Amino acid sequence: MCIRDRYVGTERLAIMGAVLLYGGCAVLCISHVLLRNVYRREWTGFALTEQSVKDGATRESFIRDATIQTQSVVLHSFIGTAGAFLAWRSVSWSAATEGVVVHTGSRIEECNTCAGVYLLGHLFGAWAFYQLTWLLLGWQKGFDNWAHHLMFCTIAVINPYFFTIYEATGFALAMEISSPALSAMIIFRSATGRMQLLGSTWDYREIETAAGLVFCPVFLVVRVLLFGYGLWRSVQVWFVQPESVMVALGSRASGAKLIQGIYFAAWLLQLFWARIVVKKVLRKIRGQPKKHLEADNAKSK
Repeated sequence: MCIRDRYVGTERLAIMGAVLLYGGCAVLCISHVLLRNVYRREWTGFALTEQSVKDGATRESFIRDATIQTQSVVLHSFIGTAGAFLAWRSVSWSAATEGVVVHTGSRIEECNTCAGVYLLGHLFGAWAFYQLTWLLLGWQKGFDNWAHHLMFCTIAVINPYFFTIYEATGFALAMEISSPALSAMIIFRSATGRMQLLGSTWDYREIETAAGLVFCPVFLVVRVLLFGYGLWRSVQVWFVQPESVMVALGSRASGAKLIQGIYFAAWLLQLFWARIVVKKVLRKIRGQPKKHLEADNAKSK
């Protein structure tokens, strides 16, 4: 059966979404405690960099942050890959205007893609709510962190309420493909040491550099090109205005425009970050003085 009504239209799917949102957040909190205890006991062969110590880092905060970034690698590898698959399915099967909302004429494939994005969005929402716990526990501070985490919590709530722009949301979720490489950079840039990886012994700086070389092109492809393409496809509905889609949108049209506006602002932010990312990687490759890298880090915070 095709999904036609606001908030999914089927009680079963709504319950699944709630379980992923709140249950997923609970699992993340519990797994953090368990994994952090393992890291605290087993991950001892490292030393904090001088800059990390100046920034107030401790061995315990390193273990805490490494735990968070490990969770990020696992979760976002799945979310990003699944989001890319769902976005590809929608582009392959549907006209650009069909990826805005399901309606009485939607094919079963389009309905399934929409439902998949809905559930995947709730899983991403679980991560957003988990991020709020970092603020409540004092692990992070500052207005920028509050604004960032609350914005993503808001997106996680309003998207399923309006239940529109599902194809562009798939592209938005696909951006998380770049997150695992970023997480590896964050873990290993604040400490020194060596680690067995892929049958070889790697220095932390080598791992950070390799992650950066992966992160830069992936960031540009999924966050700038593909997300921009998905957003461009979604706005075509206002120029073509197919009757079946416009009728299905109804009063939700304003919500769809709100989501597109948020996505457009997010895409502009990706463009700003892309310039910083490229500069950092080029300087890393060329081996320019560390003070330049630190200046860029300060600008990107």
